Amino acid sequence: MKTKFLLQIITSSELFYQNDVEMITVETLDGRESFLSNHEWEYTVLAQGVLFIKISDTYQKVMISGGILDVKKQIRVFTDEATWISTDSSKD
Repeated sequence: MKTKFLLQIITSSELFYQNDVEMITVETLDGRESFLSNHEWEYTVLAQGVLFIKISDTYQKVMISGGILDVKKQIRVFTDEATWISTDSSKD
């Protein structure tokens, strides 16, 4: 079973991030939701907040201004603004 998938974070001005990742966690209008490889198709509205990117045992954190999440074979996050917060080994 494939454990990684392509994540793209696309802002209004650039391709902010593109890499194979293991999991992401985002804030939706209904609360926090996580996505793994082979997730079924989904299209959802994102709230402003932190997007957690898991690669191996490390989490990268990106602040996004809300947007749209499109899940197919890859996951695309469309947002007006994205800013790196930190990289660490914990998700809090």
